[in-house]
Amino acid sequence: MNLLQNSKPLFRKGTVPFQRKEKEGYWTIVSQFIGESVVNFTAKEVLDSCDGQTPVAEIVNSFYHQYPDVGRKTIERDIVKTLSTYSRLLIIEWDGPDPFVKRHRETLSDGMLMEVAHTEDIQNLLLFINNNGLFNKRGAVAKDFLKYTSPVKNEENYKELELRKNLFSLTEDFFLLKNGESIKGLVSFEQNVRTHDGFAIGRIGIIYCPRHYLGELLLFGRTKLPFICSQNLLKLQFDYNMRNKAALEIEEILRKQSWDRELILMNEYAYSAKTKRLEFLYSHSEIKEINARRKNLFNTVSLSE
Repeated sequence: MNLLQNSKPLFRKGTVPFQRKEKEGYWTIVSQFIGESVVNFTAKEVLDSCDGQTPVAEIVNSFYHQYPDVGRKTIERDIVKTLSTYSRLLIIEWDGPDPFVKRHRETLSDGMLMEVAHTEDIQNLLLFINNNGLFNKRGAVAKDFLKYTSPVKNEENYKELELRKNLFSLTEDFFLLKNGESIKGLVSFEQNVRTHDGFAIGRIGIIYCPRHYLGELLLFGRTKLPFICSQNLLKLQFDYNMRNKAALEIEEILRKQSWDRELILMNEYAYSAKTKRLEFLYSHSEIKEINARRKNLFNTVSLSE
């Protein structure tokens, strides 16, 4: 909790082009990334406390002095919940690593880490992508590594400005294999299609990872993605050319994780050859859990039980 207590949230006013005070102390807030949310008076006070200078611990203390009868633990829990929601809505940013995103981390048995990338990782991500020549078709691939890039992606999609835009707008998420702070592998998923009923269809963007870890990293990304992306996920896709040996190995891993063939693309737009597509459909129970998360995001952000 120390990371969170010492973190300083900043209200990104530029991402909220519209605010309006409603009846009974409620506020309508429209975020340029997510859309409209309704917050109550105390939740609006929390937002106004996010000045980039005040740590979370001090915000909690301030509210405790205003509402001493509520109880410190209740106030702390509700403020943390509110800040988490604002952070997911991209309404606030942090003076350092996002303390909520940093919780999306798992340690493997040999001490390696799997972690969701955040904006502090951008420079290391750029170095990793460039140093390993992910878009150099003739470039050497490190021993025991698998390299894959989506047929519709190219090097321009991973310049610094594009990378920052994707991370801030949650249109592509990166899942990292790390040894300490050093990136040793990555998998990305982008949300490339929106359906008429509000669901998103994701697609594997890039992969560069040691064979030994790829299965675990793909599973980590697939299970974490629904809770950090900006849309409800219906399914994921993997498009690959049958002549690509690395893609065939990745296909085998994905099939073991319940991915199945969806269709074959024949010289479709942006595809220059016969391409197969695997898909992973989220189960009804998984979608129900995703919907519950979305409901928490869009309903009233409250500081009371």
